[in-house]
Amino acid sequence: MKRFRLFAMIGVGLLGIFLVSACSSTVNTDTLAEVNVLPTAQAANLLPTQMANQGLTVVKTQACQVNNFVSVQVQGSEGDMIAWSPTGDILAYVTPVNEKWGWYIGNLVVWDMKTQKAVFTSQDQEVAGDLTWSPDGKQLAYVVLDQKSKTYTVDIVDLSSGNTLNIFTSLSPQTDSWSSPKGITKWIDANTLLVTSSCDVDCSRRYSYDVSTGNITALSGDSRKSDDLSLAVTNQNVSPDSKWQIYPDNKDNIWLSSPSKSQASVISTGLAVNEIKWSGDSSYAALRTDESILVFEPVCTKN
Repeated sequence: MKRFRLFAMIGVGLLGIFLVSACSSTVNTDTLAEVNVLPTAQAANLLPTQMANQGLTVVKTQACQVNNFVSVQVQGSEGDMIAWSPTGDILAYVTPVNEKWGWYIGNLVVWDMKTQKAVFTSQDQEVAGDLTWSPDGKQLAYVVLDQKSKTYTVDIVDLSSGNTLNIFTSLSPQTDSWSSPKGITKWIDANTLLVTSSCDVDCSRRYSYDVSTGNITALSGDSRKSDDLSLAVTNQNVSPDSKWQIYPDNKDNIWLSSPSKSQASVISTGLAVNEIKWSGDSSYAALRTDESILVFEPVCTKN
């Protein structure tokens, strides 16, 4: 009966059981037995609607977790707290200063997945988030809280040199009567960054920063804060190569699916995910929870 209910939820009219590839790339000819399905696959409302409609078969996962970093906890939106470099398997994330627990602010770490080492760690900064890479992957912009002035600002780090600069050097970061929250809209190109800053109770102002000259310019046309989406978290459920999809269900199980193989598997259980990001080459998926940043390979390359 358990198996019958499982297949009923996946879809009617499945033609057969798909073969499952193992981490070593050899073929496992086991059929879909209960021992090959994680226990959570017996829960109600197994698959997100997106998966159930595709008639996916539930199989044992081929993915594996390769990293587990400590994450700062945030309430509300602080923008993207994890971000992959557009040019390599380099992950930027915000972690507590004490590497155990922390709220809202922490250290910025830039981690190289190939060497499994940090290539940059911020010092004497309280990074609040909204991590945004330049198109060439050479620079990383992020929001900082100046603890002395209790005011937010925006910094850029040059990853080749490790040098950081504050883009509000020639203009006071105090743009309202309070903490002047900042957000990063986007990089126009490798030399031009667009940011926003609070200018009143319900006022958001846009600025353009030129990296080569160090000039920051206030742009005309203030907007309401509800129209400022610079601190919205961007979830990336589909991998860049479109081969993989990640979705949570209402049991806080995280499902990884392969539409081309019509298969889905559970890669994490009992963890509410706040942010999902894929590396540019689809080799890794990073999931941010309240306490952790989990990095997975969709197909395990470990021996």
